[in-house]
Amino acid sequence: MEVIKPKTNYTKDSEEINLFFEKYQDAQQNSMELEVENMDVDVETVHPSKYIQKLRAVANREGDKIIFELDDIQAFEDDGNVTNGLVRKIMTNTWRYIELIYRICDKLMPVPMNPIGHMDDVLDVIMQHRKDKDQSRVPEDRTRFPSALTRRYSLYLKPLNSEKTLAIREVNGSNVGHLVTVKGIITRVSDVKPFLLVAGYSCEMCGDEVFQEVTKKNITPLMMCPSEKCQKNNVKGKLYMQTRTCKFVPFQEVKMQELVNKIL
Repeated sequence: MEVIKPKTNYTKDSEEINLFFEKYQDAQQNSMELEVENMDVDVETVHPSKYIQKLRAVANREGDKIIFELDDIQAFEDDGNVTNGLVRKIMTNTWRYIELIYRICDKLMPVPMNPIGHMDDVLDVIMQHRKDKDQSRVPEDRTRFPSALTRRYSLYLKPLNSEKTLAIREVNGSNVGHLVTVKGIITRVSDVKPFLLVAGYSCEMCGDEVFQEVTKKNITPLMMCPSEKCQKNNVKGKLYMQTRTCKFVPFQEVKMQELVNKIL
């Protein structure tokens, strides 16, 4: 029997997530908004949304992570601002929606208040150079420059507080791709190691930079240069990985086992 999967309108979902980022106010911000509602000021300028504030902190190099709380978007949905069942979609297709949220964060990221200076971290200087280089590329060429390379923040999803906690043995194939909360005993924690997020190569023939996004622990390195220069010259340029153009993120592996009361 053929399984019919419902179609998902990612464009509409992106618009709703974008609206959530721009409009969501928590309880504390709502009380502050009431104090200035009778003043002749722009409330969104005086008290920007919770997640716009987080984006500003990242842009001004005051933080390097954005925690996306599903309880917040559930409250936003309960208020009638979102009618698309967005929370459930995020929880059942998590990896796809993480990419959508990353794109929206990149689009809404404000301009930093303080320019890059000699006192800033070396990583910030390198990131700024990469952004400037990306802006100098022609629009058709920017598609080969991964946005993950210029991000200086990480995105984390915080599950619903009301979400059921699963035992390890309860996790099965139906949970693949879903956001699940598991309860168990941590038996081993590995050392923090670098995880390759974007691999950077340079061509020995044309000198062009080629980037490869990595989504798995194992990577098959690119060997031949796909640039237009090599194709026009009818040569097969060999690629060499350049560590300085790669992007690494911290990676740690955790091993768990069942709780004692679940085994007995």
